[in-house]
Amino acid sequence: MPEHTFRLNGEQVTVNVADDVRLLWVLRDVLGVTGPKYGCGINVCKACTSHLNGKAFNP
Repeated sequence: MPEHTFRLNGEQVTVNVADDVRLLWVLRDVLGVTGPKYGCGINVCKACTSHLNGKAFNP
């Protein structure tokens, strides 16, 4: 599986997950971060907004 490295709450983390796994599932299921919630699931309500390179990103 591909290795993905990113900064989470100020700490650099690396995970090995497939490219098609959504960030929400990486945060909740792989890293155990339960603050992020599953909103609409279809990118309408923008609950899934993340920051990527300092800019808002909606997958």
